[in-house]
Amino acid sequence: MTSNTGWRILITNPVLVATRAALEQSAMVTIAPDQSAETLRKAVGDADVIIVRTHLPADIFDNAPRVLGAVRHGVGLDFIPVDAATAKGIVVANVPGGNANSVAEYCVMQMMNLLRRPDRADSLMRAVGWEKARTETVRGREICGRVVGIIGFGAIGSRLAQILHYGFQVDVVVCTRRPELLPQWARPVLIDALVSEADFVVPCVPYTKDTHHYLSAELISCLKPTAYVVNASRGSVIDELALLKALEERTIAGAALDVFEDKSPQPGHPVTRVKNLMITPHIAGNTVDAHTRIGMQCASEAIRILNGQQPQNFVNPEVWDRHQARRKELGGTRNLRH
Repeated sequence: MTSNTGWRILITNPVLVATRAALEQSAMVTIAPDQSAETLRKAVGDADVIIVRTHLPADIFDNAPRVLGAVRHGVGLDFIPVDAATAKGIVVANVPGGNANSVAEYCVMQMMNLLRRPDRADSLMRAVGWEKARTETVRGREICGRVVGIIGFGAIGSRLAQILHYGFQVDVVVCTRRPELLPQWARPVLIDALVSEADFVVPCVPYTKDTHHYLSAELISCLKPTAYVVNASRGSVIDELALLKALEERTIAGAALDVFEDKSPQPGHPVTRVKNLMITPHIAGNTVDAHTRIGMQCASEAIRILNGQQPQNFVNPEVWDRHQARRKELGGTRNLRH
């Protein structure tokens, strides 16, 4: 059903049918034909709210005379020029937690894959048969009883810790700014102790100027030779070149990356040539379950903004007075477009 309220919502990338249907109860919905900066600048001109699933160009809001809000379809705010939005009185919201379980499950899956390498067994069995594959497959190890170091303890970090502790009896150590919030079974440690002690190091922090290369070359050099790194947060929270060097020199055992400093590495990129590295194309949170939760949360936040209400996950609350002035300048009524 298409709304006749006159509001218009731009979605940067396709979403689930149910998400679009929920939005169309309150607005006319347009999906950008592609995600190039030029296309997005043109498409945003008549929009009241943007649902963001790709990186917006830094000047997007210079081309958005009517936009009241931008809602991130997910968590990472590096997709939105938040300061530019705030300067123009535009509300920014995100939907933290919607993909937390999917990303946490992905991290556990890759930990077990690194310890057991079923991909190698599969390839060998197809190529050389059952007996030789069984002989040549390296014996795996259990995750039970290992030390997993989690950097950050937000929605994803805390869910990952729960799965590991209750499901696998893993010794969970955590580096966080709020150690007082940790459950009794999660041990708070400083980052230096975490990297020297952990069998797995898993960053679970957003990308900001403070987390750029948080897992630095110096810290990577302190990892145990039997240690692994699993990253499904943002590529640039790790010094990728230093990690690749450690993998190639076998000073650490292996890694699994779902995100990269070059956000979409192509064949021939250095990450594709390292044998003890497992790579996936940013799929950790890409499940039907996560998209369903996130989509419904996005729709709710977008409708709240259109109706003049503050979003539940308000990224830039300091903008509210300026936002109210913006609405007034634009007419401020639901039926403005009629």
